[in-house]
Amino acid sequence: MQTSGKAISLVAACYMIAKQVLNGLLGGFDVGMLVVTVAFAVCLLYGVRYMNYVAGVWLAAVAIYYLPGNLKGLSNGTLLYLLEGVADLLFAFLLLWHRGVRQRFTMRH
Repeated sequence: MQTSGKAISLVAACYMIAKQVLNGLLGGFDVGMLVVTVAFAVCLLYGVRYMNYVAGVWLAAVAIYYLPGNLKGLSNGTLLYLLEGVADLLFAFLLLWHRGVRQRFTMRH
């Protein structure tokens, strides 16, 4: 079970970095957010205790914050951002509630 938690953490970390780079290419590069994202990803990769909760809540909060604007702007071509929000919520759910992920981040190494 811990192997699946590690795999999910790896995919979530890669997603977070790719998302930030893509958003930077599409709408302006934010070095501060890239640094925060890389820090989250490194912590997820190394299994820093309880970091799955921090990253999961962060992803969910960002998705929920931008959801109203993404829904209003659907006719203006923001489908990509709406799909990004769905992916954010999916990874947040996995980081917060998947048994293997929770075991990985609560066990002492």
